[in-house]
Amino acid sequence: MAKVGTMSYLVPEEQQLESFLKLAGDSKPIELCHLLKFKAVADYSDHPDEIPCSGKEAYHRYLDQAIEYIREHSGKLLYNGDISGLLIGPSTESWDEVLLVSFPNIETVTEMMTSQKYQDIGHHRLAGLEDTRLFTLTARAAN
Repeated sequence: MAKVGTMSYLVPEEQQLESFLKLAGDSKPIELCHLLKFKAVADYSDHPDEIPCSGKEAYHRYLDQAIEYIREHSGKLLYNGDISGLLIGPSTESWDEVLLVSFPNIETVTEMMTSQKYQDIGHHRLAGLEDTRLFTLTARAAN
């Protein structure tokens, strides 16, 4: 399980968001690495008009539209795939999928995430995810 006890992480904590936003003004490219754990059945209780589906399908309803918005904000989907096994790490954790996205800078990420179009698809993400981790990555200079 990706969860520790009964905790799951679907949105950033206030301190995490503040730390992320402090990077604004940095013109360096940024990558976002997502570890995803899906619900067996999507929870659309807040959106009863949505067609029932698996958590993975709900997340991909979100992702199919999010990719369009990522591109509109000069971002790129670098990798999306299933996780087939665990080589190193606690056996109590498991993840279903990994996603790697690149943006030119922090500002383009925040512009996308605060846009109304992006906000309007967020319910699919929340309906489908049981748990997630989102890492911000910055490249080092090559030697």
